[in-house]
Amino acid sequence: MGKVLAEVYDATPTATFSASTPRLVNLSVRKNLGSGVTMGFVLEGPGPTTVLVRAIGPGLSAFHVPGAASDPQLALYDSKSAKLGENNDWGGTPELASVFAGVGAFTLPSTSKDAALVATLLPGNYSVLVTGVNGTTGIALIEVYEVPK
Repeated sequence: MGKVLAEVYDATPTATFSASTPRLVNLSVRKNLGSGVTMGFVLEGPGPTTVLVRAIGPGLSAFHVPGAASDPQLALYDSKSAKLGENNDWGGTPELASVFAGVGAFTLPSTSKDAALVATLLPGNYSVLVTGVNGTTGIALIEVYEVPK
């Protein structure tokens, strides 16, 4: 098994975006955590963008994914490697559940050990590092959604 770098771009010129322009609003990667998985993303535009970042392990059981990670945790970093946020066990808050619904993300049990956070970020480069708590491994789904204004 080797390493892969896959890049996806929304090629619509920024100047032509309007409220009705179809656009890329979600990226996800499903991978075995091993010692950790990093997913990068870039935000452009004239101002800040709010994003939902999730690391799904136990929540994959609803989709019959064998070997799902039992307890993923995530950390969000900027391009200077400054940690901007982290989460382990999303906690089932009504605020996060509302964001999940607003972006079209599948629901998670409120007591699940999946991880999630919402951050408002300036244009720039960001990365998400997902690891298993206490070095646990398994399949995880890492997601980044743009949260509508």
